[in-house]
Amino acid sequence: MRGIVQIFSRVLLASAIIATLVITTGCEELLDEALQKDITVEEEIFSDQTATAEEESVEVTSGVQLGAAGKLAKSADGSHVIPMSVEEAALFSWILSEGGGALRGQVENRDGNPAVFKVYIGASEVIASAVEIGSIEVGANQSSQFSFQGALLENFFKAQFEAGAGTFYLILYGESDSVNLWISNLEFVLQPGAVIRTTVGPSSEYAEYADTIDDITDLSLAGSIRNNGASPVALLLRIGPEAPTPAFEAFSVGTTIAAGSTFDLNDWHTLFDAETLADMGDAISYLATGAVVAELFFTSETGVNVTVISVVLLGTVSVGL
Repeated sequence: MRGIVQIFSRVLLASAIIATLVITTGCEELLDEALQKDITVEEEIFSDQTATAEEESVEVTSGVQLGAAGKLAKSADGSHVIPMSVEEAALFSWILSEGGGALRGQVENRDGNPAVFKVYIGASEVIASAVEIGSIEVGANQSSQFSFQGALLENFFKAQFEAGAGTFYLILYGESDSVNLWISNLEFVLQPGAVIRTTVGPSSEYAEYADTIDDITDLSLAGSIRNNGASPVALLLRIGPEAPTPAFEAFSVGTTIAAGSTFDLNDWHTLFDAETLADMGDAISYLATGAVVAELFFTSETGVNVTVISVVLLGTVSVGL
């Protein structure tokens, strides 16, 4: 009888070992699944909104004199600094970075010697750190109109847009044996542009799991935008935190919509690189407890007329229980 009990005990022990092995190997995934939960995120950012715009201009100065006869505040022999701060700085910078604008005006040489008129642009009023965006030679006692645009101007405003900077400086500069230049009707002329903004979050769907987010997958954008205009429209979608945070950086994606066409945001999916997908994941994670600002920028040569049917941020959030 004692031998039977010993044999029975060994069988129970072996069964327990086998059961333990099964649990720790074959059923480990089932156990993990029981301790996790997948939440499908469909965060609607924009819905049924319209944007329209026509060409506009931003005045720099109606008139300023360069040279000994025209010494003004912030003026030295042959130069004048103009600080600029526009109302819609992000849109202004983005349109110019897309090549959709120029600095135009007229220069009159009131001296008997030929002169060269130059314009610099910079983040400060120090000419040594500024970029020359254009120059024009003006004969003695003559007037000329000018329009400065191109890669140097575009690159400067691309940096302004990415940095979120709202102020810049124009430095007007004259070169001659005796500078006496009159600059008038100086303005930035911009092709039509518009921006739509909204603030989204925090999300109530997974706020309680903010500290236990394990992974975010299936990242994409859905929705559509229709161009009602007669010319192609360039667009840029930018999503970033409402306030600066180390949690994530703003990311952006853009495209051009043909005249009279509708763009399906699903078409962007194959174009997302690893960095953009990571930023999208960070944005969804941040939405658990914070708010994000979404912006849609539009610009077109002949006028903006678009309908944003919807823009939806998609993802699957795996959280621990």
